[in-house]
Amino acid sequence: MVIRMVKKIDCMIAGAQKAGTTSLLRYLGEHPECASHPQKEFAFFLEPSEYAKGYAGAFGKYFNFSKVDEKSIIIAKSATLYTNEAAIKRLHEHNPDCKLILILRNPSERAYSSYLMERNYGSIHYEFNKIIPILQKKKGWEYELFINFGLYEKHLLQIYKYFPKEQVQVILFDEVKQDVEKVCKTIFASLNVDTVFVPNLKVKHNVTQQVRSKTYALAVRKLLQKRSLVRRVISIFVSSHKFYKFGNAIRGLNKTNHPHNPMDAKTYNTLAEFYAPYNSSLSKLIGKDLSHWNKFKD
Repeated sequence: MVIRMVKKIDCMIAGAQKAGTTSLLRYLGEHPECASHPQKEFAFFLEPSEYAKGYAGAFGKYFNFSKVDEKSIIIAKSATLYTNEAAIKRLHEHNPDCKLILILRNPSERAYSSYLMERNYGSIHYEFNKIIPILQKKKGWEYELFINFGLYEKHLLQIYKYFPKEQVQVILFDEVKQDVEKVCKTIFASLNVDTVFVPNLKVKHNVTQQVRSKTYALAVRKLLQKRSLVRRVISIFVSSHKFYKFGNAIRGLNKTNHPHNPMDAKTYNTLAEFYAPYNSSLSKLIGKDLSHWNKFKD
């Protein structure tokens, strides 16, 4: 009988959604002293049903044991964990010494990118300017996903209830775009691993692009839903990370090389005005200038 090693999470990329977290996970996971999961998300702390089954089973589901030894730094990513207090608490109970990485993107741009992803998946069909009534209602899953996820200050304060500031590394998406190698080296230094190593930074992961067919996108979404018969049957025969690759492959068939058009100036300015006071408070909290997030477009 082979006894497989199970290690706690040393570093969690906790968000924010649509801020380059998948690319960062891949880059950090390339380091020979680190180990990361092939799936896009580590859902253990967020999903009550999965959490109830215990960490050992989740570790076996998400990580390749052959690449993990007693010295490996275990890195996971859960892009919406920062918004869920129960999940943050579970992570703290799992490892109070875990380091957290939070990438913050201009909330107006993040909202639009999140909208485009959901539209590509076939979840919604309206134009983005229809988000204004949603903004005013302040309720519903669309408000939570597109608007509330960008209220970073309250989510960060929630994290600080469980983890001290020195364990939470806040990075701006602009910093990642400007010098991702520097960002990786800074994180490697915080993890006490070799900072000379440079991952393959040419590949961008989980980039939102236009799709060829909305009908195809909707069909794939239904196919990959957890409760779908096809998914349940396939899951009997293949591991979760292989199913993830399968899902990525069939979604990829529908992608084009064309980026989406930018959002219209009127909608952007409405969002920028809404977020401005929250961004101002966040700027003081993290000690970083965020004034460029509040600039209106002509």
